Order: sequence, then C-alpha cells, then structure tokens
Amino acid sequence: MSFKSPFRPAPNPITLAEAVSLAGGRLVRGEASQKIIAAVSPLGDKGSIEDGRICFVADAKLASAVPNDPRLVCVTTPEFAKHLPTKPAVIACDKSNQGKSGDTQADAAGDVGAGEVSYIKDCFVAVMRVMYPAPKAQPRIHRSAVIADNAKIGKGVEVNAFVSIGEEAVIGAGCVIQAGAVIDDGVVLGEGCIIEARATISHSIIGKHTHISQGASIGHCGFGLDGGGRLVPHIGRVVIGDYAYIGASTNIDRGMLDDTIIGDYVMVDSLCHIAHNVVIGAGSVICAQSAFGGSARLGRRNTLGPRVGVVSHAIVGDGNLFVAQCGVTKDIGDNTVMGGFPAVPIGEYRRQVAAIRQLTRPSKLKAKKGD
Repeated sequence: MSFKSPFRPAPNPITLAEAVSLAGGRLVRGEASQKIIAAVSPLGDKGSIEDGRICFVADAKLASAVPNDPRLVCVTTPEFAKHLPTKPAVIACDKSNQGKSGDTQADAAGDVGAGEVSYIKDCFVAVMRVMYPAPKAQPRIHRSAVIADNAKIGKGVEVNAFVSIGEEAVIGAGCVIQAGAVIDDGVVLGEGCIIEARATISHSIIGKHTHISQGASIGHCGFGLDGGGRLVPHIGRVVIGDYAYIGASTNIDRGMLDDTIIGDYVMVDSLCHIAHNVVIGAGSVICAQSAFGGSARLGRRNTLGPRVGVVSHAIVGDGNLFVAQCGVTKDIGDNTVMGGFPAVPIGEYRRQVAAIRQLTRPSKLKAKKGD
C-alpha cells in the first residue's frame, strides 16, 4: 500500500523574497521574484501542487533526496548548497556570519555539526511560523461548559465543550480551554494560555502564553508519606512562569509546604513527572519520560535528554546537558555535559563504556573458538 504525502497548503502563502528575509539568509540560486511559496515539503516529496513549496536540508547526505524541481525552495547552509540539484531555489543561511547562537551544549557533547543543524532548522521554522500562524482564540463559551458564578473570565476567551471552571478561578484574556479540561477552584491563568483537552489544573498559578498539553495533571497532591505509610497533606501550589510548555500526560505535583516552581520559557516534554517542591529554572528543556524527585532544584538553561532521573533534593546548577537515560544522584555545578548512572562528566562516562566493552572482548573471542 502506498500513501501520497499530504500537502497542507499554508493559510498564509509568502513570496520567495519574503522567505529569504524571514530565514535571515541570502538567495544563492534562483530569482528574487514574487514567486509564491504555498506549502512546506518533506524531503523527497515530489508533490503535485503548482505553486512553490519550501524544505530544509541540514545534512549533505540528505541532499540526494531533494527533488530537482524548479517549484521547490530549499533552506540550507552555503556548504550543503553545493550538493543540491540545480533547479530548486536555494536560501543559504550562514550561522558564523549572522552571529546567532547555536547548540553549544550539543557541540560540547561531541555531536559534530549539531549547532549548525539546529540553526538551519531554526531558520526554516521562522518561515513556517509566518506561513502557518498559530490559531487564535475564537471568543465563545460552549453551552455544555460549567463555570462557577464567581469565576473571572477575561475578554476573548474560548471555552469549549464540557469544560469545568471552579470557584474564584481567573482566566486571562485570550485563553483557549479545549474540550473536557478542568480548571479547579482558585486557579489563575495568565493571558493567552492554551489548555488542551482533558488537562486538569488545580492549586496553580500559571503565567501568560503558557501551553498545557492534553491529559496533563498540574497541582495534584504530591507523593509524600508519613511513618505509617499515609499520604502527607500538601498545602503548596504549582507556579508556572510565562511562555512555558508542558507536554501531554505530564504530571506536576503541588508543593507540600512551599511551591513547586517552573520558570519562564521552560519546555517540558510528554510523560514527565515533576514531584512536590521541585524548582526548574528559566529556559530549561526536559525531554520525554524524565522525572524529578521531591525538592530537587534545577538551575537555568539546563537540557535533560529522554528518561533522565534526578533524585530528591539534588541541586543542579546552570547550563548543563544530561544525555539520555542518565541518573543525577548528587549535586552538579554549571556548564557540564553529563552521562551514565550515576551521572559523571561525559569524558569519564565514555571511558567507562570503553572499559566495559574492552572487558567483554576476551569472552567473545573464547566463545567464537568454542572454549
């Protein structure tokens, strides 16, 4: 069975000249005419639309997948542009000339070119954001929504089917609350928040333009037990800053006495767990299935790969990168790349892995000889 890649025509088509400006690059192939770009394209998709479309290439090995089609526009680096077919228009974005910051943490981890890949993707996304603008709230309150009489609903709020908004809740202007979401008593949402379907929010204050994804649970009682194995009462809150993102089915517990705090611009992926009294500094990125024990503290601009664990009360500084599946069992300073369990500096982790592999080689040789 074969499937044709579905083109999604852009709500806001742009010209080639506009694409060059948005990407912050220069046109190295093609004419800066009023050619219309009407869609984005995955690599290798020849498509069938008559208007132009745009893709990006951040790896020379993928250049062969680019169709030799004059309707196509490709965002790439000056170096990779040499490997592309001759017919597509090419927008070259040079990070070194434009001075934009790259993925220095990934480069420090030894992932050669990771910063360049991230930069080209960012240039392409800048074009996509204009072609496919985020939907705006459609001011309405669905007749099936249940809203307390003393809840405060700002201007231009969209409340969809079967939403519940509790006593004295405050919903900022322009918020979107999707079907089945629960906003409990006293919750405060800043302006422009998006609360997706079936998310549950209680005992929380959430800043402006923060996005809570489907099925997330914010403000639930933490898992603190007394000597008899009973849950300890929790009276703290969850405080989430501005422009944060919380992924689908992620759980953030309310604090026991103090608050659980998520800083501005923090990005938390799906299926993560953040326990009571955790503090996560601004600009940090938490990938899927990562978890924090109670009262752990993470500084600013840290990046955690998938399935990273941070033990209770651990204190982590600023600007660190933790590779996938590592375990943080003690305090960590600043600007370090860590790996393994327990987490150690990446160079030491690589030596550990190399030593283990070396130890296993003699046994493999014996097995081949039949010893």
